[in-house]
Amino acid sequence: MNLVRCWECEQYISQEASVHFRDLSGGRNLCVECQHKYRKKIEEKKKEYIAHKIEATLERAIHLIEMQECCSMKMDEYLDPYNTVAQFYRNDSSKFDSAHEVMACIELLRSQIKVKTQQKIGRKRVDFILPDMKIVLEIDGGHHRFRIGKDSERDIFILNTLNKSEHGWEIIRIPTRFIEQNIRRLVPAIKALYKERQELRNKHNGFIPSYYSRTNKMSHISAIKGVASDNEIEVMEQEVLDGTEDL
Repeated sequence: MNLVRCWECEQYISQEASVHFRDLSGGRNLCVECQHKYRKKIEEKKKEYIAHKIEATLERAIHLIEMQECCSMKMDEYLDPYNTVAQFYRNDSSKFDSAHEVMACIELLRSQIKVKTQQKIGRKRVDFILPDMKIVLEIDGGHHRFRIGKDSERDIFILNTLNKSEHGWEIIRIPTRFIEQNIRRLVPAIKALYKERQELRNKHNGFIPSYYSRTNKMSHISAIKGVASDNEIEVMEQEVLDGTEDL
């Protein structure tokens, strides 16, 4: 009989008795009694990690809001939305993937906009659905500017699914750095981009054209003037003129 030591109690056990537990422990050997203790310990550690991650994400989100000049003297407006989001997140850790999503949700609630988070549309998952506005809201990573481009295959699937029951849905993408710069411009930006995309679809039989001309791209940029920073607008305009914009 082959004997191995249990990694928890260090007692010798038969190798055969420990084989069925290797998938959980990653190859280490555990006796029957220690298997149950190990499972419990791992589950407790996972819960502790998730709880810590939630609190750290919430703290980062509210700190990024209070650091903005437009918000620093108006933090009382964010107390109730923050508490609502915090309770929601603590009850279900899958509802947000980042501090920027938490920030967006807080601002949407402050603006009294109905929000559904991490919703599945078919096999696709989206950051937010704003049902009363007919908007799917996606928060893009820091390397993205406001995206200017045609509908992707993913977008077409999502929009076709949503528009089966009610027409007028749009997918709006907001870059994280825009949220970091001025969270209070989030809702005006969403509304401006929604209006611009709907007008563009009406001109092209319901589609964002694949060629998406320079004129249309400049129209998209014009739609967010006043909500995006002047520097952001200048960079986007130059990229369109240079032909280097991110599609």
